[in-house]
Amino acid sequence: MQMTLIGREHRTNERYRANAPYTRVVVREGTKPEVSLTEPKPLLEGHAYDVSTSGLRFELDNALAAGTPITIELYLPGCIKTIHGKGHVVRVFETDDDPGPRRMAAHFDTFDSESDRSSLTSHLADRWLPSEI
Repeated sequence: MQMTLIGREHRTNERYRANAPYTRVVVREGTKPEVSLTEPKPLLEGHAYDVSTSGLRFELDNALAAGTPITIELYLPGCIKTIHGKGHVVRVFETDDDPGPRRMAAHFDTFDSESDRSSLTSHLADRWLPSEI
């Protein structure tokens, strides 16, 4: 499968498989709060396929370019708290190998609060999602 990549592979954190139909992700281009009321950036809704403490693989109807800064809301099954963070798209899967919604991967640059980071970390550590080997 061909992918558009930025840099080389840096996975150091264990990834966990998400049940995509039940793992909602909401993305907005940019990492600053929306200030324009006349032309707000749209919320893009999709599903996550795997997640780690450093990033996630997800799908949207249309691909965002590699390198695009994004805000992320992640709704994990069994997790009471929505995880809020900021990151950037690190790869986009090619349409030849991936028809339908576009899959891409993002790296978490920061979380909106320590509570967001610790909620994700403890949710994964509690094995709510199966480890992806």
